[in-house]
Amino acid sequence: MPKSKLGSVLTVFGAAALAGVALLAMVLPSPREVTMKFWAGIPGALPPATDPTRPVARLPAVVTMAQAALADIEHDGAIRPPRPEEAERFIDAASARYRSKLSPDYRLPLRFDYAVTRLLALPFGLDTTNFLVLEGVPAPIGDRGFSCIAYMDGYRFERRDPCLRGQASGFEEADRLPSAESLSACRLWEPPAGASLEAVSAYAARGWEKTGRGRHPIAVRVEKPGDVVLVLNTYEPVAWRIEASPQTRIVGVLAIAYGDPGTVSGISPNTPVKIVRQTSLVGTAPSSCAVFYAYFASAYEGGPHTILLARQVEALTGRTLDGLRGAQLLSEAYVR
Repeated sequence: MPKSKLGSVLTVFGAAALAGVALLAMVLPSPREVTMKFWAGIPGALPPATDPTRPVARLPAVVTMAQAALADIEHDGAIRPPRPEEAERFIDAASARYRSKLSPDYRLPLRFDYAVTRLLALPFGLDTTNFLVLEGVPAPIGDRGFSCIAYMDGYRFERRDPCLRGQASGFEEADRLPSAESLSACRLWEPPAGASLEAVSAYAARGWEKTGRGRHPIAVRVEKPGDVVLVLNTYEPVAWRIEASPQTRIVGVLAIAYGDPGTVSGISPNTPVKIVRQTSLVGTAPSSCAVFYAYFASAYEGGPHTILLARQVEALTGRTLDGLRGAQLLSEAYVR
């Protein structure tokens, strides 16, 4: 076949193929249309996007696709701002298990962006959005991203990490601790009978935040009469300076630290000082007790962190803490 005729035939076939593709594009639904049709069967999953008069409310100047989708879902009523009493009921109930006599008013560090009122499909690309699923509402479907999903039914979290923003480890450790009945094999020291166990907890001494090193002082002024055992809980090394009233007798010190526990001054040379840190007694204690020879997050944070220290002290001494005071940074503390 001459080249001119071959070119003409190819041109005709090419034009026919293009026409066929165009016809198929007109007849077949697009992937987006298929997806929209699928999600449209779920209440609140998709807005009626054909309504040009529909307002999109409360959006910042620059929005993500997920934020825009949430605004539409809120307009449909599948989500709404949580009522104060709803958020309060969940937080109060979920916090209760982490309260103790040392931290009676503990509250979970939590807030909610939306209450979920019916089944919905979460839009792709969510960041740190917090959802409270109300009673009787099924779990949302779709990609969670980094979002928190909490359920009023059972006052529970789907995943702790997104809800508690970096504090989940303390809750998990508190939940995993052995029961009090199984702690007798973990004794490090038995304080004198009748002595009060009083704890001081801090991340570091005030002044450390300026230098990032060194042993800065914390003065512990003990005014409580009678025999007192001090439990000193800190992450960074501290120069502990104990000042006891004439009516007070310091009969022991238990220092629980991540690494270097620092120094303790102001007590009698005969006062027993027991030190527990990450590497202390490793390999010498029963395996079931190994968790109690480590450093837990500072108990001044309250809630599960306080429970961790209290259970640790109970395991190591056979006694429960009688008092606790502290802060992230301390320069002084009073035991009264």
